[in-house]
Amino acid sequence: MRNYFVVSDDFFYIISSVVKKVKCFRQISSGWTNFVFEVKTRKKKYIFRFPRNQFWAKAIEKECAVTLKLCEKNLGVQTPNLQLRYFENKPFSFHEMISGKPLSKCHLTKRQKQKLAGQICLYLKNLQQQKINLPLSLTSQFLKELSFVSGDDYDLSKHSALEQLEQTELVLCHGDFNSGNIIVKHKKLKGVIDYSFASYSSGYVDLARLVSRLDKSYEPILIKEFEKCFDKKIEETIFDQLVEVWKYVDFKYICHIKNCHPEISLSKN
Repeated sequence: MRNYFVVSDDFFYIISSVVKKVKCFRQISSGWTNFVFEVKTRKKKYIFRFPRNQFWAKAIEKECAVTLKLCEKNLGVQTPNLQLRYFENKPFSFHEMISGKPLSKCHLTKRQKQKLAGQICLYLKNLQQQKINLPLSLTSQFLKELSFVSGDDYDLSKHSALEQLEQTELVLCHGDFNSGNIIVKHKKLKGVIDYSFASYSSGYVDLARLVSRLDKSYEPILIKEFEKCFDKKIEETIFDQLVEVWKYVDFKYICHIKNCHPEISLSKN
């Protein structure tokens, strides 16, 4: 029996068995990881995520364990209080929606970017200081496993800069710290979502992930705030190599979706 979901599954039936008085629901993401739905009841809004394959079924269970631990911590921002459920042996998660919008959809002035960058770096510092006592893999190992899902001709040597850094430093990382997972409200950092890539790695990994997805105007601002927050200088060459690792991960993801899942609409962010 499969432990993941397919297009033909009755998502409305599953959702309505968990939350009552569903007013409306709509699919808001159609990626290779999960079927994602926004659900509105009379009083609340929820996000439901249903894994598309066995790899992401395992990842969603891990994510729920991670967020359970992080909700007990003070990270200075809102962490989704994920609830793990099963339908016919298939895991899925849901949580109350964090109000705001992703950074990828925000238009900020330079001054607003500076303030937000400082809040983002403080969040990363708080996250890296956490001890959550879970057997998470290294980010490089997670990306290696992910490469097997994304198809053939993946060049794992592209991860070498990341693997080298992990030999000298390991801290807790979000793992997929991109602009779509950063929730902003009133120009301030409100919350961080999607911890399915959570892992241990270099303290530069999350910042490099974010820079790889943002326009160039953010990079000097984020680096400056990071160096001030962590009181250390970023080695530019190493950081640039990490950014390239993440760009390669995204490139192979896009290639895989275009070649194997043409029905999936890719977001620009």
